Amino acid sequence: MLIVIFIVLVLLLLAVSFFFTYSAIKPNCRSVENMIDHALRKNGYPVELAEEPFELWELKGGKLKARFYPCGKNTKIMLVNHGYNAPWISMLKYLPMLRELGFAVLMQDHQAQGISEGRWITYGAKESDDALLWLEEISRRYPEAELSVLGESMGGATALLIAEKAQNLRFCVADCPYSDMKAELSFVGKRRYPWMPMGLLMPLVDLWFRLLTGCSMKDASPICHLEKLKIPTLLCHGALDPTVPVEMSRELAKKSEFITYFESETAVHASVIVKEPEEYRRRLEEISGEVRV
Repeated sequence: MLIVIFIVLVLLLLAVSFFFTYSAIKPNCRSVENMIDHALRKNGYPVELAEEPFELWELKGGKLKARFYPCGKNTKIMLVNHGYNAPWISMLKYLPMLRELGFAVLMQDHQAQGISEGRWITYGAKESDDALLWLEEISRRYPEAELSVLGESMGGATALLIAEKAQNLRFCVADCPYSDMKAELSFVGKRRYPWMPMGLLMPLVDLWFRLLTGCSMKDASPICHLEKLKIPTLLCHGALDPTVPVEMSRELAKKSEFITYFESETAVHASVIVKEPEEYRRRLEEISGEVRV
């Protein structure tokens, strides 16, 4: 009888961990129109911003897509990385500020999100590798351009992973990133499913994640590769963030001399630029100025 109970418990853990993993990496299938409406209402910017003219760029035979917003002679280009299940439209709030500062912007849709193709969300593991291809494409089209990277939430973690991998970036901006994928999923799991034994599930979630995506959680965890970060990096986080614990950014900031940390006391998740736009701009000007010759 004990053996039967043990087998049932193991099977139950396997089933629950698979459900949790599948739910975490499966892309949201909301329509583009629905996502635009949600993002515009959430961030409060005018609908005209979503109608700004752009060039559609493609990679991998059209599977990956991005919007290029030119600025002047495109001598400074920012690669922008959106958050979890929040394609390009969620990042439009950065566009006016970036262009005012002279940055052309390449706003990508990560694999399996927005209008890019793909099966799974990998929390920056494969997204950061795709971003390296976008950086190569930018350099091919604009060989003299200075390149930088920005992202928020999952995109913030992705931006850090890009900065840890790329050789040709001038600086990085990471807004409310998680430091460790396993810790973030465990945090979200405890909040959404308080009945789940996350301590027992996480090793199985990591296993399912490897089997389904071909990546490990370590691949998507910036803190595991922080020693490779060698460029000026602005790290922002809201103290009231309910989605990604602010302690994650505090930990990242303590462990790298290349990170300048800014914490907003009034911001929630992905809202530092909305709550403190002037300070955000000043910090961005400062970090970009650090790399000028």
